Amino acid sequence: MSLTVVIVSHNSSQTLGACLERVRASCKAEIVVVDNASIDDSRAVAAGGGAKVIKNASNTGFGAAANLGAAEAGGDLLCFLNPDCFVDGELFQKADAAYAENSHACFVPGFTQGEDRLSGRQPGYSRKKLLADILETNSISFKTANWLKTFPDYHDHSWHWPLGTCLFISKTLFEEVGGFDSRYFVYMEDVEFGWQLSRHGVELRQIDHLVEHRAQEGADIALALRHQVLNEARLLYAKIHYGRAFALFLKLLLELRRFRVN
Repeated sequence: MSLTVVIVSHNSSQTLGACLERVRASCKAEIVVVDNASIDDSRAVAAGGGAKVIKNASNTGFGAAANLGAAEAGGDLLCFLNPDCFVDGELFQKADAAYAENSHACFVPGFTQGEDRLSGRQPGYSRKKLLADILETNSISFKTANWLKTFPDYHDHSWHWPLGTCLFISKTLFEEVGGFDSRYFVYMEDVEFGWQLSRHGVELRQIDHLVEHRAQEGADIALALRHQVLNEARLLYAKIHYGRAFALFLKLLLELRRFRVN
């Protein structure tokens, strides 16, 4: 098996150097960094870290950049890795073993985020889950969001999606399922990817290993902008999977909140 690690960077110099150092110390792999028009020294850091650097003239978003990195990869197995993730050799050993056992699967580890532990294999999105996310992360109604979480169909357990923070999949299989959906600029593309894996009958397996993830440190982006693109991604997912009317309803909730705030 040959491995290519694909990293998408955008003003990521704060963590990218340490991320690359960990990768180089942990495995023998080709490293491809696709830089989305950083204005810091991310490209220099990537080149100094031994990566092949692909320079995008504009910020194309995560999905499109990750697809570009995958297309340039020479490895049989792809590892998509966020620049704020810090790996070790045991992760790649377990991924290698899992891939040898079943090459027609996608593999994802668990994550540590501070004191929290997070499964990389997440249950599918329902209407209730989308609504609760909008209500909760935009501080519209925590009470209603918590009420929605009590329903047995809050999660759609008929399928699962991998946290795009770190995942492994063969290049051939990645191409067969169509890669990441570039309609999503950032966020929810991993949820959509999980849906596509399910549609193609690809099993999503959890690797028994924890990866340190310093969430939201991998790109120097203002918090308000993060919330904006996250909301846009959720609305797009709602429109694609649950129809225009449901997406408009969610958008109305967001507009009403802005009206109250202003």
